[in-house]
Amino acid sequence: MSQSNGVAPAPSKQRLNFAISDRARAELEAIAREHDRTMTDVIRLGISLAKIALGASSRGEKILIAREDGEPVRELVLPH
Repeated sequence: MSQSNGVAPAPSKQRLNFAISDRARAELEAIAREHDRTMTDVIRLGISLAKIALGASSRGEKILIAREDGEPVRELVLPH
């Protein structure tokens, strides 16, 4: 936090430009629309999930999707 006014400075941002296929763009748009988020929000979420998933995978852990009662319904397998 800034000592002079008690307000934390805004995090710096950089604009990235990258190419994706038409299909990937359509999927990104559909996910954003379905979940009432921006495409940027979906990409940020994807980065966060990738960090968690890749970290778990590198530690030899499994990534599971489970029902509310804890019953596993799917295992996510990441490519090496």
